[in-house]
Amino acid sequence: MSSLFDIRGKVAVVTGASSGLGRQFALALAREGANVAVLARRVEKLEQVKAEVEALGVECISVKCDVVDNESIKSAVAAVVDKFGRIDILVNNAGVGTGAPAELQEDSIWNMTINTNLNGVYFVAREVGKVMIKQNYGKIINIGSIHSTVSMNGSPISAYCASKGGVAMLTKALACEWAKYNITVNAIGPAYFESEMTDQVINTPEFAQAVMAYCPMGRVAAVVDKFGRIDILVNNAGVGTGAPAELQEDSIWNMTINTNLNGVYFVAREVGKVMIKQNYGKIINIGSIHSTVSMNGSPISAYCASKGGVAMLTKALACEWAKYNITVNAIGPAYFESEMTDQVINTPEFAQAVMAYCPMGRVGKAGELDGAVVYFASDASSYTTGQLLTVDGGWTTI
Repeated sequence: MSSLFDIRGKVAVVTGASSGLGRQFALALAREGANVAVLARRVEKLEQVKAEVEALGVECISVKCDVVDNESIKSAVAAVVDKFGRIDILVNNAGVGTGAPAELQEDSIWNMTINTNLNGVYFVAREVGKVMIKQNYGKIINIGSIHSTVSMNGSPISAYCASKGGVAMLTKALACEWAKYNITVNAIGPAYFESEMTDQVINTPEFAQAVMAYCPMGRVAAVVDKFGRIDILVNNAGVGTGAPAELQEDSIWNMTINTNLNGVYFVAREVGKVMIKQNYGKIINIGSIHSTVSMNGSPISAYCASKGGVAMLTKALACEWAKYNITVNAIGPAYFESEMTDQVINTPEFAQAVMAYCPMGRVGKAGELDGAVVYFASDASSYTTGQLLTVDGGWTTI
């Protein structure tokens, strides 16, 4: 299993690496054996991070880079390639946090926010993408935000939300375009973490109130008879059904909902009672790409309803049980090779659907869900709850 997360000898580029999350990302990759190029504007701080990375026994170069300057980006990427010969991983992290009432916000604040948080992410990805396309391999991780998908009542963050929402859709677009080059493009959407950028915001009484109102965990990221406890539940049992909605028999609908949704709830409820007593647990519900999208021409109304229910049940349980130190997340697989899908995926019609809907142009292989399960089961996901992680070859980006 550890080989799934093996990045020893890979070359990683981290932008905005002089402090905060960028520094943390650089050190995390270095601890796992990757050679790291740290990029930022503040050279003095960058040199300190470089020393920390090298102390972990890997190679590191520091390169001055301003993500709002295209020539600076091109020069930095060239320096990394000159040193290492390739780029395997990009953590596209550089960004700024801004806030001003929308009706009073100056042009300069809006432009700086969009130029740094959105344009900069694109221009860095574009230059690194050229390298990855040549080598037919790459992993791009854009750093979005919770504000890629939600705003916050009472907070004047229109420019920041617009920039991070743009990052979310840019990620989907690049994933579709570059899948054919064996490049994956994903994004992480952090909430508020302790960092140099957030210090002035999070250490206020007003923010403390907001955390209690908006965050079920109420903080900033900081089988019983045999084993005596249950730490992890993978709530996987399910059925696949299909019938035209207008002709579907009651028995098919009821079986689908009872197995795929009611069953997930009732298992979670009983295991949840154990986890509440021990004040700890990790629940991983298995949803589907059909938790969020249907498929034109496919009679899967009951299946979609059941898996959509799983996605929202996951969010509801995450909110209710966060106070008990229980995280509840879901995985949304596309079509994988399995006994349940054999009759569906091995048909000419399905092959056409895969080419139409899936940028990677194939079904999932054995082992490609393992990393997602281990992530949600481990403390790596200690500040992640209520989320649906789709593992789908880009299916839901379209």
